[in-house]
Amino acid sequence: MAVTLVASACATASTLEVRISRDSVPSVSKLLVTAKDLQAHRAEAAQDEWETVVSGEFSFDLAGSDAAGGRTLGKHDVPSGDYTQVRMTLEHVTVGGVNGRETEAFVADRTVTILGTFTVASGGTTVITLDFDPERSLSAGDGGVRQFRPLIRLIGR
Repeated sequence: MAVTLVASACATASTLEVRISRDSVPSVSKLLVTAKDLQAHRAEAAQDEWETVVSGEFSFDLAGSDAAGGRTLGKHDVPSGDYTQVRMTLEHVTVGGVNGRETEAFVADRTVTILGTFTVASGGTTVITLDFDPERSLSAGDGGVRQFRPLIRLIGR
């Protein structure tokens, strides 16, 4: 009886986890942001090469516990190395007032790019946080229509 042993090399995975937080409590009862395709850009990659962390649509409420508790938006294996920015596409933003009435906020620029450097270490999990300022991100526009222009700080760990 012959036994064959096969050696396999295991690649060391590097994981990027992206969370959200807020630095202030908004003056609205709901600030539901629906976005898609959260991506990160490596410093040494070509300008059009992005690593996808969350594929497809996702939502988070900046007025609720999602942002207060540092909710994880997603995590995914990515190449290790230095990263320079994160981006996502905003689909829509729903604002709820204290009277319970909900309206859609106008979003002028759908692609949001957050600049900031962080390093994804080889073989571990790197956590970054997108820290929103919801109060300064939401403003009254023409005719009383709310505008959402996100003010976001990238915090790396």
